Amino acid sequence: MHLIFVIGHLFGVAIGAGGAFVSDALFLRSARDRVLSDDEIKLLNTAGAMVWLGLGLLVLSGIAMFLARPEELLNSVKFIAKMSIVFVIILNGIVFHTYHIPHMKRHAGKHMPKSSTFKKRSRFMLLSGSISVTSWLCAVLLGALPSVPFTLVQTLGLYCGLLIIVGILTQLFRPFILGIRH
Repeated sequence: MHLIFVIGHLFGVAIGAGGAFVSDALFLRSARDRVLSDDEIKLLNTAGAMVWLGLGLLVLSGIAMFLARPEELLNSVKFIAKMSIVFVIILNGIVFHTYHIPHMKRHAGKHMPKSSTFKKRSRFMLLSGSISVTSWLCAVLLGALPSVPFTLVQTLGLYCGLLIIVGILTQLFRPFILGIRH
């Protein structure tokens, strides 16, 4: 049974991370051409559905693996750090799909850089995207490592530091990334 849960977990990671990366790339491509079409919104929704499917598989298979050896996993820095990051991914996904996607739908077919609300909200959209990419990459990296050579505080500190660096960089390069002029 363990092998089945591991395979389910790997499929969850592949589908979830793949959907997240495709979603982020679609948003950036749409922002660069300055118009978000109805078809691009549909593709974002499809990619979002892939993320949720992947997360569902990831969480269910993770619970099954946890129930098989809870004491061992509760003492694992790698496991606790990865679960913390998956929690961030879920929260960020909720924000993205309840706040950002509806906003993008309202701007479908419009020239985004001309919208003052888009300019304001683009900061948060990019921040959400940077949290998504960074978190998925960190979760995949942690999953691939046999163990973590740091304490939980150090591991989560590195993750938070990386989130801050990537978040700052996306904000600094926001006009270039989105093709927005001030």
